[in-house]
Amino acid sequence: MPLRSGTGTTPLSGAGVAPGALSALSCSSASLIGLESDACTVTLSSPAPSGGLSVSLSSNNAAVTVPATVTVPANATSAAFTANSQWTATTQAVTLSASQDSVTKSFALQLLADTRLLSVSPTTLAFGEVAVNTAEKQSVVLTSTGNLPVTVNAPTLTGTGFSMSGVTFPLTLNPGTTATLSIQFDPSATGAASGQLTITSSNNLTNPTVVVSLSGTGTTATSRALSINATSVAFGNVGLNTPATQSLTLTSTGAEPVTISAATVTGTGFSISGLTFPVTLNPGKTATLTVQFDPNTVGAATGLLTITSNSSTNGTATIGLSGTGVAAQVELSWNAPESTTDPIAGYNIYRSTGSSTSYQLLNSSVDTQTTYGDATVQNGLTYNYIVKSVDDSGVESGPSNMTTVTIP
Repeated sequence: MPLRSGTGTTPLSGAGVAPGALSALSCSSASLIGLESDACTVTLSSPAPSGGLSVSLSSNNAAVTVPATVTVPANATSAAFTANSQWTATTQAVTLSASQDSVTKSFALQLLADTRLLSVSPTTLAFGEVAVNTAEKQSVVLTSTGNLPVTVNAPTLTGTGFSMSGVTFPLTLNPGTTATLSIQFDPSATGAASGQLTITSSNNLTNPTVVVSLSGTGTTATSRALSINATSVAFGNVGLNTPATQSLTLTSTGAEPVTISAATVTGTGFSISGLTFPVTLNPGKTATLTVQFDPNTVGAATGLLTITSNSSTNGTATIGLSGTGVAAQVELSWNAPESTTDPIAGYNIYRSTGSSTSYQLLNSSVDTQTTYGDATVQNGLTYNYIVKSVDDSGVESGPSNMTTVTIP
């Protein structure tokens, strides 16, 4: 059979498939603070084509940065990227945007103010004249004054005769808390000496490095000397408007009289009394200075007492002060009956206000102890308390004697 040659056509048909369109932009967190990162994702409505799909990224605030683009891999419907924030002293609004072709998606962020701050006081320590091989100490108070904990690295100390103690580093201070660093000058030779204490805080971006200047002079003898029996005074918890006092003993330990020219105190709630300056102390004599803490707000407080004299050693002495104001509380205690035929299961505590004879039960369940703390009192009011014992059947005894407490 002869062969034939020729041409022909075969009809073909098909439809193009459009790549996935950008459908969403999202991040794991809607707020950032300080140097943080946020995991973000762009999402497509369908899988990306074989070559992948590039999506443009942007931020309207320089404090939050994103990559210029992110690529959704072939056949994938999403891709991840990271938004990184910087420190800012003010809270700011940030909008992240993702764009692909004519589609744009946005995500709103809030960049919160980061005020990690470290206050150092004082920034100058002058020890004056100090006898050779006789150590003198002064205090440096570190305070966290921002809205987040601040981390203090190990300080560096330079200068012959100077040393430090009292705090273990690195140290994290929560907002409002303090630490007291003791600086000692113990000269081994006569003559002037100077030094420097450098304190750094790794997450304090406002003032990360503070320098405390140190100075002192080694002498062969001490003619006038003032000794103070404490380098810090801690009051602990003190009720609001309920003054607490502690005493400092000032002693003339030199061969000649020493004159104390002044004493000043800083810090809310702290005050001093008991001496009128100037005061001259003959050798071996003492004087007592009363330090008072009278808080009017709840929370931690710090201060500094500075005593100035013509002492050859420690001519300007600083004493760190600390205390915490707490809400008023009445602490009650009583004696259990010495003998009873009806076993006691516990006690009920009752209170009336002022001259009222209407008593209110304070405890929600029988108190098995012979003590009770009433933290619901208010300043300026007078309260009357009685206690009744309760047996196993819930039957109360008669009332105890009444005690009256007035809250300042």
